[in-house]
Amino acid sequence: MTIQYKPMRKWLLFMGVLVLGACGVTVGQVQQRSCAGGEVEFDIFSGRPNPILPLSDSECTTIVTTLQSLTETTPFEASDQLGYRGAYVSLNEVDHNQKIIHSEIYVLGDRLRVTQDDVTRFLADPDHRMEAVLLEQAAQSLEPDTVSLLKEVMN
Repeated sequence: MTIQYKPMRKWLLFMGVLVLGACGVTVGQVQQRSCAGGEVEFDIFSGRPNPILPLSDSECTTIVTTLQSLTETTPFEASDQLGYRGAYVSLNEVDHNQKIIHSEIYVLGDRLRVTQDDVTRFLADPDHRMEAVLLEQAAQSLEPDTVSLLKEVMN
């Protein structure tokens, strides 16, 4: 006996849209979130504090937009080497019900690990767009010599 899943998926999607429509919720509202800031820690130093910079709501939005343009990839482990070991981004978003959604993002070169609601995804960033976004934000907030060091180790 063969079970056909495609018709079942279409039926479930139809029922989901029907239920949401009956509740007065549109598809745009389901996905609508606003950023509520966060912070970035550049894991670069051993023996002294790593640079941490707060993220404004607009910087958070830029990061979320960049994330949405990336594609899934294979899992990977965080770096344990000496020197630059990646950037840790902590973001907060608020959904249409005012529920806070927290995301943890690990960025290392062309790879990202994104954890949200206990679900982890791995993303590919072949053009290093996320690191470029983080460097741009660091240049506005961190000491120039720290930014120069970050540029050197990230490229």
